[in-house]
Amino acid sequence: MRELSGKRPLVHTEFQGQEVILKGYSVDAATEAKVLERATQYHKAWSGSKEHCGLLPVLFLFFGKFDPLAYVMVPYCPFGSLRRVQATHPFTASEVPNVMKGVAAGLQALHSSSITHGSLHPNNVLVLNREQGVIGDYDFTKTADQRSITTWMVAGNISLAAPEVKKGQTTSPSSDMYAYGCLLLWLNFPNHKFITKADGVPDTGELDMDPDLRSLLSKLLTCKDRLVSAEVLEEDYFLHTDVVAEAECADTMKPEESHTEASQDC
Repeated sequence: MRELSGKRPLVHTEFQGQEVILKGYSVDAATEAKVLERATQYHKAWSGSKEHCGLLPVLFLFFGKFDPLAYVMVPYCPFGSLRRVQATHPFTASEVPNVMKGVAAGLQALHSSSITHGSLHPNNVLVLNREQGVIGDYDFTKTADQRSITTWMVAGNISLAAPEVKKGQTTSPSSDMYAYGCLLLWLNFPNHKFITKADGVPDTGELDMDPDLRSLLSKLLTCKDRLVSAEVLEEDYFLHTDVVAEAECADTMKPEESHTEASQDC
């Protein structure tokens, strides 16, 4: 693994009969304990959620004994990210609710465990069979604020950073929900050139959209009192959609035995 991760940041390989992605991160004495703590919190959020498919599980976490490296192993998702799917074969209006329902479930699992994702963007949301959105793991070497400072926090010409974060405030579950609303807007109008209003929110006034979608977006793309993830799942936009059950999701994403292992003998 040391040889593989030294060649590329991400390595697609096979481990114990399962296709996986191996990620290598540089760590030091100060960050090693934080990496283990954050990965453990993430794993507990995944294992304690009612719907595992909302979060990408961490299969293994390894620390090098002689090298200042940490290796995170996660399942490989063949359909790729939102950005990839939207660029090659854009989602239809009927597919978007199913995909984003899974993302909301993943956020609910994280926020219920007092975890702010901080880097919810089109490259970090994966898609199963064009029907299930899955939130990807994040860089455990960084805080939520550090993860939010990235060029990836954009979808189309929409900035995913909440207005308060742009003003210097810390990231929060609420800023995750703002990013969620922006992704939902982008998936429905991928080619629209949005104008930002004075309050920092995209202007959607002239768009022709479903009333339930407009109502939901108005409660997410706002500067205060945003919906929390559990409330999002109760919105008419999702309740009026026939969500296809993902029978293959557990087999694809759920590890058979131990989900997270920490080892000092990489």
